[in-house]
Amino acid sequence: MNPIYATWNLKGHNGVDWSCTYGEPIYWDCDIRGTVVETSNDAAAGVGCDIITEDKDGIFKHTFWHFKLNGLVVQAGQVLESGNLIGYGDSTGMSTGNHLHRQIKPEGKNSVGSYYNLEPDNGYAGAVDPTPYFINIFIKDYMATLQSQIDILTKMIEIIKKILALKIQIKVGN
Repeated sequence: MNPIYATWNLKGHNGVDWSCTYGEPIYWDCDIRGTVVETSNDAAAGVGCDIITEDKDGIFKHTFWHFKLNGLVVQAGQVLESGNLIGYGDSTGMSTGNHLHRQIKPEGKNSVGSYYNLEPDNGYAGAVDPTPYFINIFIKDYMATLQSQIDILTKMIEIIKKILALKIQIKVGN
């Protein structure tokens, strides 16, 4: 166990680390909307943000850490949809290299609409396994591929229209 985790009363690492290069764009990776509830610059964790989601599966706080200083492009209150840019990767805080730390915690909501951390006593400060929530992690790659295919189809339609128009002109001219 990393001794630093023990100083934070953790049994181990409370999230998933994704490798990235310095300045690499980081996108909202869930297929549901999320509301940015907090952004911060913490000496231990670095630049990061917390995003709250509410859906049929419950309320969750998604935490992203180690953004490039001044590279976090979201702000509190902003609503994100899948594929929206959050910021740019770096190695801020107590980090051994460029990466994105990603964690999910179940949240509660009181009668006045404020969120609170349920933090079950699991030794990981309430973090849960985030992998089931990453079904849309490659949405940006998919969307870029889809857009390039749409662009190609659009050009093909334009060419076909020109060919058809040319054939009509040839028939009318004869």
